[in-house]
Amino acid sequence: MKVLKEAKNPYIESHKIRSFGIFALLIVVGVAMFTMGAYFVTPLLFVAWVPLAASAIFLRHYYTWEAGTWGERAVVRVLRELDDSCYLLSNVKLPRGRGDIDHILLSPNGVFVIETKNYSGRVVCDRDAWYRQQRKAKEETRVDSISEQARRNGLGLRDFLWEKKRFRVYVSPICVFTNPSVELELREPVMPVLRLRELTRFVQSVRRSTSLTDQETGDMGKSILANSS
Repeated sequence: MKVLKEAKNPYIESHKIRSFGIFALLIVVGVAMFTMGAYFVTPLLFVAWVPLAASAIFLRHYYTWEAGTWGERAVVRVLRELDDSCYLLSNVKLPRGRGDIDHILLSPNGVFVIETKNYSGRVVCDRDAWYRQQRKAKEETRVDSISEQARRNGLGLRDFLWEKKRFRVYVSPICVFTNPSVELELREPVMPVLRLRELTRFVQSVRRSTSLTDQETGDMGKSILANSS
């Protein structure tokens, strides 16, 4: 597989850096307050726990953002099993697009947009409605529709390819869960919902009435790369 755009999301990376920076700053402030309070026996000794406790919040934020990047990198690692007739672009923002597309896979079997989630706990897909029950939570809560987001990205890519290159292709949206501990309950999903280990085999199993040539997939990849951020 040829990787045309690496899986690096500036939005996530900036939040990771910010969260870790605030965490480190609060640790330094808390330790300094504790040290000064202990040495001089001042009220600082009793309030030093405030920045230290707050630092734990930002450390959790950092690990939350890091989990998202881990999931996207895991998808890339798995798809590297495909041969060089396939092209991959990650973290693509198309002109007039409403958000980033996690992954675009161009292959002889077709064009795919892959929405990646690294959720843990229990996840329920009831057609186009999605619910999540995290560990220690008593009830499941409704979350934004993952399949709707994937379908919107697929339609956006389809329209883009037609406007830019006059390629009339069907774009297949896929939802992929990368965390091995996730518990999936699927009730008539409107599109493929896969675990990470199922992704490569699924892509290879898709059959179209006509296959895309290497020239076509390569031209699509170059056009997406030239017109996206």
